[in-house]
Amino acid sequence: MIPRWFLRSRFWFVCGFMDEYLSRDGMAIAMASLVMFIPGYLWGVHINREAEVHNSHLNYQIEFGARRNRLAHSLIFEEFEMQVENWRQFAEKDA
Repeated sequence: MIPRWFLRSRFWFVCGFMDEYLSRDGMAIAMASLVMFIPGYLWGVHINREAEVHNSHLNYQIEFGARRNRLAHSLIFEEFEMQVENWRQFAEKDA
């Protein structure tokens, strides 16, 4: 419990945070910590976002990569067979 005599007057609170002589060092320390830590925080946000995007791409590749490759393989062979049929028809017309 906080004793009543500690909270009886708010003068210590006002002086501690608003008086220019008492809070000058505190404000300087706070500003220095903000100058130091905010760029690090923003860098961490950027790195986390990059890692999230990278891992989502990896998860997509793991989950759908094989199916997409099989589909592309099938479509390539289908296109090849269509080209062979066209060439055969062209050769039959010519002969």
